[in-house]
Amino acid sequence: MITLRPYQNDIIDRVRAEFPRHRRVLAVAPTGAGKGVILAYIGMNAAAKGNTVTIAVHRQEIVDQIGLSLNAMGVRHGRIQPGYTATDDTVQICMIQTVSRRLDRLKAPSMLIIDEAHHTVSATYMKILLAWPATKVLGFTATPQRADGKGLGTAFDVLVEGPTTKTLIDGGFLAPFRLYVPPSDLDLSGVKTKMGDYAVDQLAAAMQASTITGDAVSHYRSHLAGRPAIAFCITVAHAEEVAAQFRAAGYNAASVDGKMTKAERRDRIAAIGDGRLNVLTSCELISEGVDVPVVAGAILLRPT
Repeated sequence: MITLRPYQNDIIDRVRAEFPRHRRVLAVAPTGAGKGVILAYIGMNAAAKGNTVTIAVHRQEIVDQIGLSLNAMGVRHGRIQPGYTATDDTVQICMIQTVSRRLDRLKAPSMLIIDEAHHTVSATYMKILLAWPATKVLGFTATPQRADGKGLGTAFDVLVEGPTTKTLIDGGFLAPFRLYVPPSDLDLSGVKTKMGDYAVDQLAAAMQASTITGDAVSHYRSHLAGRPAIAFCITVAHAEEVAAQFRAAGYNAASVDGKMTKAERRDRIAAIGDGRLNVLTSCELISEGVDVPVVAGAILLRPT
């Protein structure tokens, strides 16, 4: 059985206090706070009171992680996604895309729990909220401010703020970190922005024209010296290029991206934990809801 941390119990108590007054509640907690455990615990308690609960996510890895949390709590649950037979379990984990396509066949649950809830104002999520007007909605996110500037007020009525990253570090729940910003010849003055961030194609070209990847390899050697690290890259091609440069320097390195099979992604992420890889390079994969077994350093090669 999972034992909740004090701040997790506090978030749960504050969320419960809001539901008598509001139908849609958004809870915010930083990366590493264990949001998956919190929402699984809330789902378990809601189901124990006779409520039906649907937990909606947008990535397969998050489905698997929440399933593990529910299993650890002894909660039987079904899955609403292709390849799974429908069950009558009180708790269901689903891919949001599947629910959107099956709304005509699914009964509205008592409670809908949404992970990575900053996505909720997108059309797919709002379609579900409009179809289930009487359902209580609980969202979780670490990033309530979207890059496109769109507010979350159309999806949620109230915000419950959890602890800060600093609070979790001071409490011993997250590791402290050192931030190194070496000098660079990277010139972003000519890179345009789209939806509040750098245009990917121009950003990739600027990075390729710079010596920054070579600098990253040398600084990795100085500060990490073979310890497990993840490099965050701009495109799949960029991730592959960075991995190749680390291999040329004598390190075991590989890239991982969303085009790979589920088995390939899992194996490469596992490899950073079991020592087969020193460096794992990623393009928009190791981010929302993805757990990595161990990491000593993060190499930020995607300016934002």
